[in-house]
Amino acid sequence: MKQLISLLVLLTFTVSIDAYDFSAENAEGITIYYNYINNGTEVEVTYEGYYKSWNSKTLEYDYYYRGCSTLYGYSVTIPETVSYNNHTFPVTQIGRNAFRDNYMQYVILPNSIKSIGSYSFQDSSIKEITIPDGITELKNSIFAGCKYLNKVNLPEGIKVIGSHVFDGCKSLTTITIPESVTVLEGFTNCSGLTTFTIPKNVTSVYFYGCENLLTLYSYIEDPQDISYPSTAFSKNTYYSGTLYVPKGTIEKYRSKEGWKNFTWIEEMSGSSENKCSTPVMSVSNKELKYDCATNGATIHETITCPDVATTVFSGSHKLNAVYEISAYATANGYSQSETITAKLYWVDGSLNTSNINSVSANTRGVLIQCDDDFLKVSGLNNNEPVSLYDISGKIISSAKSVDGTAIFSVNKALKVVVVKVGNDSIKVPL
Repeated sequence: MKQLISLLVLLTFTVSIDAYDFSAENAEGITIYYNYINNGTEVEVTYEGYYKSWNSKTLEYDYYYRGCSTLYGYSVTIPETVSYNNHTFPVTQIGRNAFRDNYMQYVILPNSIKSIGSYSFQDSSIKEITIPDGITELKNSIFAGCKYLNKVNLPEGIKVIGSHVFDGCKSLTTITIPESVTVLEGFTNCSGLTTFTIPKNVTSVYFYGCENLLTLYSYIEDPQDISYPSTAFSKNTYYSGTLYVPKGTIEKYRSKEGWKNFTWIEEMSGSSENKCSTPVMSVSNKELKYDCATNGATIHETITCPDVATTVFSGSHKLNAVYEISAYATANGYSQSETITAKLYWVDGSLNTSNINSVSANTRGVLIQCDDDFLKVSGLNNNEPVSLYDISGKIISSAKSVDGTAIFSVNKALKVVVVKVGNDSIKVPL
């Protein structure tokens, strides 16, 4: 009888282990856990601890990780810096397993993050994430098992999407891969993918288990043998899908391991430089709108505002009411369009104030774009007068808007000009 009791205790044995150096609340009051790195000069986000539970069926331990203290929260914002024991540390890494098994749906990462560890979001409930600028590699299995993940924004400059990064992300139906990517091995068992575009600089691919991937656009002009040719794509993709390749490259693909397995390989119209049309941005009735000449194009935009921040209140904040906007377009069969940028300034709609530092009910958006040697002001009333001054107050040019838009020729050597709309004066860096 004593032996039986000992065996039952062994079968249910569970150990809880903490694994962090210190914790601190963010601006939302959520506790985040940190480890010191780089000789204590920086910190990484880590997990609170993990449970180690004996599995009597596999005769091995199962591991379950605890992330933020508010496990069932909606979202969490990671700060750029954290203070502890009268010292302030930059937050530069998301550590291995940091949000594994976590119930957070949205995790907002600052641009101070330079590295994201393996398994950091595995089996979590995350739905959407923007990878910070400066990240060049997504390591193994970061989002593996994230069955609710449906939107990932990747930064320009990322080069490696490692093995099994998005393994089993069945809600991920579309994703734009920047042209900087060279290794594309992270999309395994992604049943939601039906169409995919591979940029021209990619040298390694792996899409095993993506059974519904039936339309593939590859812009690689000099394809190389695939390391695991029989499993690089699912049998259904090989036998039933269509691989579209740059004009004049079909024979190259037919001669390379992994690529030649496709039953159907067709040329795309045009060359690998067949770019999606650059979108046109406009603002009307407080709505930001886009138009693209390429049929079926998808617009990808990033909007930032200096007024939006997570910080420790220091007594006052100067509000600018300015939004910085960038956008580009993608479409199946086309490479990514050029990126457009603009600034949206909120000005008084009644034209009877000279203050743009607040947004009230009667404000309107004025969109300003600098392109080569031209400055475009839109969101105006028809025939509304607009004046352009240098920084000293000397008038450069005046015009009346046509269809809500005024265009000026500018000398970028001025560096800064002042656009006057009604009684509002807007400083614009060139």
